[in-house]
Amino acid sequence: MLGQLGEAEIAAVGVAARATFVTTIMLVGVTTGGALLTAQYWGAANRKGVRESTALTWFVSMAFAALTVVLFVFFPEQIMALTTDDAQVNKLGSDYLVITSVSMFTVACVASMLVGLRAMHKPGISTLFSGVGIVTNIFLNWVLIFGKFGLPAMGIKGAAIATVISGFIEVFFLYGYLYGKNTYLRSVLKIFVQLSTGIRSHVS
Repeated sequence: MLGQLGEAEIAAVGVAARATFVTTIMLVGVTTGGALLTAQYWGAANRKGVRESTALTWFVSMAFAALTVVLFVFFPEQIMALTTDDAQVNKLGSDYLVITSVSMFTVACVASMLVGLRAMHKPGISTLFSGVGIVTNIFLNWVLIFGKFGLPAMGIKGAAIATVISGFIEVFFLYGYLYGKNTYLRSVLKIFVQLSTGIRSHVS
């Protein structure tokens, strides 16, 4: 859809996407390590270990996502400058990068929960809701980029906002489904909160 806006917009998204792709790959690396540990616990029928390792993977992933967001929000021009010296592309890409940086939290949430689902041999659940996120992203791109249903046409910023919203919708439905159908998520969430409060108490 961005192809209808102009060459600068296409180039800007392409350059910004490289940065988000690199961080996503690194995030997947974090969750892959967690997946190996979780699978071992599942094979040993240690359900507590599965919950704890999934929660720990989630916690580490969110911490990594937070670091990424800080870099993208406060140093977008410098990051864009690593691969382009075009001022217009840098400006457009920086705006896109700042907005989409928030989506790293949704990537961390989905990837972390996929660790537990794969260990439980239920990866199809995450795949289903990923499909929901993709369809939502396509629809919102059309609405926000071109200004449908009375909304203003936002161009590249609309694409960025669509990415963020669709990511949160995916997380909402995935976690809502798991929370409603399985006590597993409740336990993982409780452990995640304990990890977070424990870190804060040590820092303070």
